[in-house]
Amino acid sequence: MKLLAKFLKFLFLGVGLLILLTILMYGYRDIPIDELKAKYAPSPSQFVAVDGMDVHYRDEGIQTNSIPIVLIHGTGASLHTFEDWAKGLASTHRVICMDLPGYGLTGAFPNRDYTVDNYVAFIIDFLES
Repeated sequence: MKLLAKFLKFLFLGVGLLILLTILMYGYRDIPIDELKAKYAPSPSQFVAVDGMDVHYRDEGIQTNSIPIVLIHGTGASLHTFEDWAKGLASTHRVICMDLPGYGLTGAFPNRDYTVDNYVAFIIDFLES
């Protein structure tokens, strides 16, 4: 009887710990976009509508330069990758950086098409905007 009681105690304790671990690892909520914008999009951040998305970008430096330096981040990054570069280049150039669709504060592609051709079309549309 004592052995069975000990076994059941450890079994329930183990199941309880497993449930708690699962909740801790998978029980999260998305942070509302307004909270993220307040934290990660202070001035000079701006947003522009492009292809059905609200695109986060920064346009800094000498605005009269007709040919800007456009900084495009890689996978798993955001325009914040280039903060130091943009700050240094902005004293002599116009610098534009944006969060690509699916990264940073720019939403996902509405059509969920993440091909290179779709990214190229997006960048062209963004620069024309």
